[in-house]
Amino acid sequence: MRRFIYFRTSLPKWEIDDIESEVWESIYRRLLLSGPLEQFVERYLFMVVGQKIRERLAALGQRAAKIVEGGEEILERIACPGPEEQSLADLAPALKRLRGSTSIFQLRAFVLAEAYDMKAPYIAKALGGTATAGSVRDALRHARRKRDLLFGDVAEE
Repeated sequence: MRRFIYFRTSLPKWEIDDIESEVWESIYRRLLLSGPLEQFVERYLFMVVGQKIRERLAALGQRAAKIVEGGEEILERIACPGPEEQSLADLAPALKRLRGSTSIFQLRAFVLAEAYDMKAPYIAKALGGTATAGSVRDALRHARRKRDLLFGDVAEE
């Protein structure tokens, strides 16, 4: 199941762990309420996994929106960082500098790509709306180029 979740999302380990635990909890609750699943066990398992993946991607999209809208305050409140919080804290300087020179869509895509190591198709699903893998790739290219120029990582032409 872990491989299936990874291939459908390319999320970091801690996110895959959360999705997997939610899947098993959902199956456990179903067994408590309805008894054993005699037929279609595999189909039910894939349905639950797909549902939990969609929920997690939507939650990540909302998290990215909160970080972009109130970034410094949220990032400064991190007291004891775990892997997720640490990756977000590492992004704080870049977010502060990019805030005025990039669009909100670019910032959200940047947060999901850099903090959660997500690929463009999954970022598009997380952001929803009219986002496509191509528009996310363009947004990431622009945000990364601006970050590199602002931090002096790339020689100016």
